[in-house]
Amino acid sequence: MAQYKVIIKSKDSQKLEDLTSKKAALENLILISENNPLVHNEELYQRFISDYEYTSCEIDRHWDYICKEYDIVKLNDCELYMDFHSCTVSNKKIQ
Repeated sequence: MAQYKVIIKSKDSQKLEDLTSKKAALENLILISENNPLVHNEELYQRFISDYEYTSCEIDRHWDYICKEYDIVKLNDCELYMDFHSCTVSNKKIQ
């Protein structure tokens, strides 16, 4: 039976946290690059975009792995939420 709240291994939580932090950093770099002509470098900007897309896919793949490994099901009208401190995955209602 599928579980809707589960504690996962810290290594799995840590990997998702690292990927999420990397994605946030790339979002900031893209924003800075887009809005500041003094630091805009098209080659670097395209690299940020490419890395962002790759990291987003990696996050999706890791969520898929976590769901399969720990038998977690995303409920309707919910999104999966990871508490990195407690390594707990749960469903949170979308508001």
